[in-house]
Amino acid sequence: MGFAKALVIFMTLAIVAGLGLLVYGIATRGAKLSGDGADLGRIELEVPAGSRLRALTAADGRLYLTLEDEEGRTSILILDETTGRTVGDIRLRDGAAVR
Repeated sequence: MGFAKALVIFMTLAIVAGLGLLVYGIATRGAKLSGDGADLGRIELEVPAGSRLRALTAADGRLYLTLEDEEGRTSILILDETTGRTVGDIRLRDGAAVR
């Protein structure tokens, strides 16, 4: 009977310690995610004249701006979320014209 009681006490302490570590881990990760972040200030992007922003998506530390020009052509401008720098520019063309 004494062994079972000691085992129950040990398991209770292990569960409490595990829950404490879980709460600590969530709290520290949450603090990192909700930090101030980088203050980018004002960023001016060069986009083709007459282009309109059709969509803005954020994923994997990048911002994806979908632009459409006056002729209906679509391009995707890729920015780094932390620096605001352009890291890529994808221009979509009509598939019939590409050989």
